[in-house]
Amino acid sequence: MEEEKYRGPVISILQKIGIYVLFGTLVPVFFCGGDCFETWQDTSQTILFGTIACILLWEGNGRTSAWLDSHISWLEKPMLRFVLGIVVMVVYTVAAIVLLNYSFTALSLGYFPAEIPDMSNTIIYSTAATALISMFLHSKAFLFNWKEEALRAERLKREQLNSQYQTLKNQLQPHFLFNSLSALTTLVHVNPDQATVFIQKLSQMYRYILEYSQERVVPLDKELDFLRSYLYLMQIRFGESLKVEIVSPESSDWMVAPLTLQLLAENAIKHNEVSSAHPLTIQVTVSPSSETLSMSNPLQLREILRESTGVGLANIKNRYSLVTDHEVAITQTADTFTVTIPLLNLVNP
Repeated sequence: MEEEKYRGPVISILQKIGIYVLFGTLVPVFFCGGDCFETWQDTSQTILFGTIACILLWEGNGRTSAWLDSHISWLEKPMLRFVLGIVVMVVYTVAAIVLLNYSFTALSLGYFPAEIPDMSNTIIYSTAATALISMFLHSKAFLFNWKEEALRAERLKREQLNSQYQTLKNQLQPHFLFNSLSALTTLVHVNPDQATVFIQKLSQMYRYILEYSQERVVPLDKELDFLRSYLYLMQIRFGESLKVEIVSPESSDWMVAPLTLQLLAENAIKHNEVSSAHPLTIQVTVSPSSETLSMSNPLQLREILRESTGVGLANIKNRYSLVTDHEVAITQTADTFTVTIPLLNLVNP
């Protein structure tokens, strides 16, 4: 078992060394013909020099290219990534070849010469060969990033469609429409003015869902307005048993994933008891300093829960994972339940 464990990596290393030796032999033949292979000493030094040069150029440029990819995106800043890639490639190649050539010269002479020998031809040939390697590596990196972004966009689209479908499904459930229409029927007779506001809030909800549910991100102000419309309908239903506290700047340049806050509020109402004996207070706090939004509520779980639709926290976490590196945080204590979502920058979400 131990032999099988190490056999694969050893074979892979040997294959790479074989490829480097092959290129270390063929490249000198292409550039200097038979002059580099007149004697056995010349041949061995040429192959050794070519092999080490190939390792330095291929591995070194490959690692620097990977480092640049991790810090500068091809998709966001392609020109900057390309220019820096060329500059880093040239600087690294010249430095590596000068150091390698100087070391071989010192090895053949038996001492380190005071002056660096002329390496113009070697540098030109090495830079040309490296340019070919760099083109391959950069093309590979660009195509890889493009493919990853395409897959990322497709996953996000799938999550958004699922969210849109489930949200519409939730709002069209018989119990939601029945409760809304029952409340509206009562209001029409008791408080016509409030009934008018109720209808406006209900229409605003559906308009928002249809307009923004397919967007990657939406302005925080619009999402908060949508949340207020939803909670207004819920407060008509539950009366003083449902209380809402929203602490947010008057104007905000932040963005959030659409339908996030309504889903969080719906989960809070669905899973907790809301009654005169146990009023539920939902607190929404926008914190620009920490670039987060938190929604919390006291933990007063229902004894009998309604059947879950599968939407909610999982969908929200999946959607945020596709638009930001910051995670959705869920904190539950003995008394409270809090969900904290990252705020996204309006200029570069």
